[in-house]
Amino acid sequence: MSDTESTRLLKKSSFEEETTIETPLIATSGKTSLVPLEESPHGRHLGLYSTIILFISRMVGSGIFATPGLVFKEMQGSTILFLITWVVGGIVTYSGLAVYLELGSLIPRSGGTKIFLEFIFPNPKFFWSIIFGTFSIFFNFCSTNSIIFAEYLRFSLDYPNDEYQTKKLAILLIISGFFVHSYSKKFGIYCQNIVGSLKLLTLILMILINLYILLIPSSISHIEKLPLREVFKFNKNEILKINDIPLPVIVSALLKTIYSFSGWISAHNVQNEIKNPIKTLKYGANISYLSIFVLYIIMNLTYLIIIPHKDILNSGELIGAILFKIIFGKNIGQRLLSLIISLSAASNVLVVIFADSRLNQEIAREGFLFGHKLISRNYRPFNTPILAILLHCTISIMVILIPSKGEIYNFIVSMQIYPNQIFNVVICLGIIKIRNKFKKIKAPIRIMTFLIYLCLVSSLGIIVSPLIEILINKNGNGDDNGEYGYIIGGLLVITIGIIYWAIFVKLLPYIGKYKIVRKRIVLEDGLEIKVWNKKHL
Repeated sequence: MSDTESTRLLKKSSFEEETTIETPLIATSGKTSLVPLEESPHGRHLGLYSTIILFISRMVGSGIFATPGLVFKEMQGSTILFLITWVVGGIVTYSGLAVYLELGSLIPRSGGTKIFLEFIFPNPKFFWSIIFGTFSIFFNFCSTNSIIFAEYLRFSLDYPNDEYQTKKLAILLIISGFFVHSYSKKFGIYCQNIVGSLKLLTLILMILINLYILLIPSSISHIEKLPLREVFKFNKNEILKINDIPLPVIVSALLKTIYSFSGWISAHNVQNEIKNPIKTLKYGANISYLSIFVLYIIMNLTYLIIIPHKDILNSGELIGAILFKIIFGKNIGQRLLSLIISLSAASNVLVVIFADSRLNQEIAREGFLFGHKLISRNYRPFNTPILAILLHCTISIMVILIPSKGEIYNFIVSMQIYPNQIFNVVICLGIIKIRNKFKKIKAPIRIMTFLIYLCLVSSLGIIVSPLIEILINKNGNGDDNGEYGYIIGGLLVITIGIIYWAIFVKLLPYIGKYKIVRKRIVLEDGLEIKVWNKKHL
């Protein structure tokens, strides 16, 4: 069934009703979506190429050029554990992507996780809107890639390491992104596609360079390298190293690989702006993921055979620059290719500002944020959500201004990804709920069932394993090293969201003897938002 036909499946709802899993359907069997398409004031302007650029620009950011050295260090220099971590991270990421593709075909609306949670779990009322909304506002930022952009740009120009200057450059990039996307959505997409196309060319170039390194003998390439058999050589002592690595550190390493593959959710956040979204997402997501997975595995193998392992352990976030300097020398390697990595991170920042500001707009439409009407509005003359973009950019800049950049990149990556595993678990339970409730309806994109359970089990494992370590670590030494900080930070924000919901949705209405009802209103630009009203009992 086509996307257009799926818009006629629901019985017409009243103005105030929410479309949820409980909404009666006209169609009760066949291959179809559960909700109609929703047209956006922004229009549908993202085709297959723009969607692939959106995926690649968001997924290939600083991760593959910054995290491998950190992962290798956390795996205590074990090449086997290092590679296993990347493969596992890639498989776990694909299982999550597959789950979202099926849900996106069943619920083809902008908002991604937020929309899925609200549709599948409408009760308790407003719970998921507030919990996920609060988390997303504070944790969807572009700070890490902005820092990598600044570090690699300064490295390419041979400037000395300077925290203050790096932060200034990172903030300047975010401010530039704000003006680009506030000026015009078409101009923003145009700039995004140009930089994203450079990234696509970079991806192809990286694959060719790394294949050349891996396949061409040193006698021809004149590049000293470790034989591949040494990388894959089974060493019992290396495998046993895993017993000496605390669970929170293993999870932290896995989270970094997942972070490097992450970003595919951005396309679901702007699904209302994608032409023929179900078909476009199906092909765009799989093409992008396969290309990136191949690049990452090849890239990590190249790191291991080219860079001395002691240098990898000390590389921090500059492992990509070290690799290219070894292969191409200072002028081309350090300057040109480091500049390409910098542009790659900049492309990621532009995509994140675009997609996550749209998510902020979707969250503001729910009506629980202070100033939600102002944040959700599209402003003339450019018809862009300027305040939603400003909110995202302001929080990103505030994160950059946190003192002591050295370990903050490491910390922010883990703290961003860890709490998201909780939402992944709930989403997996949600898709199981949909399949059980609508047994005769098949999603336009239906994935293999084992991928759902793989996503569920792996996400649960990531959540639970460091908590078990905390419980059994009677000495508490790990916390002194900050190993548990990302767990506490992420869960703290979710807890704040729960407290906010409990006070404003439960406690205050109970004390004031009223209940909250929402009405939908349509703004001047045609955008529909929800307004909270008190109905006294």
